[in-house]
Amino acid sequence: MKITTEAIKKLLTGFNEVIKLAVLIFVSTMFYAMFLEQPYLSYPNMPMRVIGSTFHVGDVVPVEFQRCNSDPEAKSFLSSRALINTITRVPEIPILTFIEAKPGCTEIEISALNVIPAGTKPGIYHYGGRSDINGLLRTFDVRWYTQDFEVVP
Repeated sequence: MKITTEAIKKLLTGFNEVIKLAVLIFVSTMFYAMFLEQPYLSYPNMPMRVIGSTFHVGDVVPVEFQRCNSDPEAKSFLSSRALINTITRVPEIPILTFIEAKPGCTEIEISALNVIPAGTKPGIYHYGGRSDINGLLRTFDVRWYTQDFEVVP
């Protein structure tokens, strides 16, 4: 079997086509992940509604909100939240929660998780948080917040 320059040229031409195709697939995937992919989770009613306007240390702060999962399957994710003073912007210690979201949009009233911690000074506060959502090649930081409310002595 004799290797000719013609055979080498054919081989290199085929190899170049494979490289071009691989680069095209890689660039397309990166473009999708960076510019087109959206997180499956959303909180459409910002700010989330706080039921009540004035609370004391130890009180439960009921919050109503809507959470939407656009994926056809239930998804699990990690969410963190903290009580934030609206003037100083200093958050209390964040609380981490592991959540499972069913497909579609769900109306939720959360109460037991939102308790004004001991030592909270009087002032205007809101709860704020973020949910870390894993995408194809990156993690989305989906942020949310509640209406302001007052903590009184």
